[in-house]
Amino acid sequence: MLNSKKINVGISIGDPNGIGIEVILKALSNCNLHKECNFIIYSSYDLIDMQQKYLKITTLPLNRIKDFNNLSNSKINIKEIFTDSNFKYGEHDKEVSANGILSFKHAVKDASQNKIDLLVTSPINKELSYSSSFKFSGHTDYLKNFFNSDTKSDTLNMVTTKKINSKKL
Repeated sequence: MLNSKKINVGISIGDPNGIGIEVILKALSNCNLHKECNFIIYSSYDLIDMQQKYLKITTLPLNRIKDFNNLSNSKINIKEIFTDSNFKYGEHDKEVSANGILSFKHAVKDASQNKIDLLVTSPINKELSYSSSFKFSGHTDYLKNFFNSDTKSDTLNMVTTKKINSKKL
């Protein structure tokens, strides 16, 4: 029997001063997968709302959630894990970058607890992200450590474009 449950796609925002949120919003504005997927962005609701207005990108309405009991099937869900909404495109700010790591860590935790089915990560500034609470060279290094993986073959990074059909892989 086919499982009709929608796929929960968790999305970390990357560095709020970078291109991550813009890429997320543009992808979701052109996305036709809303009938098959619930999209959950790990962020501040106000940060996503402010960047959406600043960039003039139209998407489905946003829905602030505290947990998965409030998930909307017809909106873009924002799992609010911090309330800071500061951003200045292109500026190097360690405090603002820390919110991108917080986003990533919460998404990974939810993935490990099977609350999300798929994790999409956005770019982080590796120099700014490195801190006492994130001593990793990037996403892959953190994931390998979090899931106690010691080989490259245990992690999978996937890139897809219109020229690559991921279903054929």
